[in-house]
Amino acid sequence: MPAARVVHAYSQSSGAASETKAWFVERNRLRLCVRCLPLSWLAASFLFAKIRYAWHVAAMFSGQGKAAEFRQAGGSGWRLPWLVLKAHADLILSLPRLLRQRAAITRTRKIAPAEFAALLRSHSISLRSVASL
Repeated sequence: MPAARVVHAYSQSSGAASETKAWFVERNRLRLCVRCLPLSWLAASFLFAKIRYAWHVAAMFSGQGKAAEFRQAGGSGWRLPWLVLKAHADLILSLPRLLRQRAAITRTRKIAPAEFAALLRSHSISLRSVASL
């Protein structure tokens, strides 16, 4: 029986549509891709991200999704590309450490990359749907 219990309160510390949250979501998405995605998916993830960014822009102008929520909360839509660039710069600076983590994950993995890719595909949603959430 655990001695502690954690209750997650959605975006409690940074706010549901804040710059801080946008930065951490993008930064962490990039880090996760480098550490965990099969190599073929890692290469494709940067192309898919560009498509997802375009869907975010479309959703923002139609008043849907987190980008629109960010604007409605007083944030500038022009600030979002800056946060994306900042996250990519952080990725470059963090790359040596992330690649060491990737190697450790690869050494200790419990399932084959093809099985992991199949699990990801079975639980995926479209890029357009992601942007509209």
